Amino acid sequence: GAGTYSVMFNGQYVSSSAGTTARGTSYLTAAYNQLIATTTTNSSHAAAFGSGETLTAGVYAIAGAGSIAGTLNLSGSSSDVFIFKINGALTTGAGSTVNLINGAQASNVFWVATSAGAMTIAATTIMKGTLFAKDAATSIGSGSTLEGRLFTNTGAITIGPSTISTPSGSSPIDLGELNSFALFTSSGAVD
Repeated sequence: GAGTYSVMFNGQYVSSSAGTTARGTSYLTAAYNQLIATTTTNSSHAAAFGSGETLTAGVYAIAGAGSIAGTLNLSGSSSDVFIFKINGALTTGAGSTVNLINGAQASNVFWVATSAGAMTIAATTIMKGTLFAKDAATSIGSGSTLEGRLFTNTGAITIGPSTISTPSGSSPIDLGELNSFALFTSSGAVD
């Protein structure tokens, strides 16, 4: 939108037509709806992920808020998809790591809040995948690395000094113009 921006980062800022936010919001809504409509394959996993566990591809549904602590390995081929539907917020513990093994790709990993829920990546976390916060903020702590995206429909995005890169490869979810975005919010601030 209109305004004065002070941007300091190793990247690129592009300000284009006024319709970009509206189009981005439309793509975000469509992608979110596609993820929510995906049939759940595992509804019995505990709300906590990590502690060295290895998961295979699938659609995991958690009845409440979720968390990641320690190391979480996602094992699958380059075409396998991992979707984590979390009915609330998702947080990671400081220093947590999401590893992709046996060919799994960050472009095929999605963390999505199915009800109002923030996505909070703690300091020094290594995270993989696209995170969708619903009606809430999203943040990434200092010293963290994200191979993926931070999206929210109506919240702020806060970034500690960290590294964010969009994943290589095509996504099985149509992100439209958002495919090249690392961050997107339709109405919140970016700090």
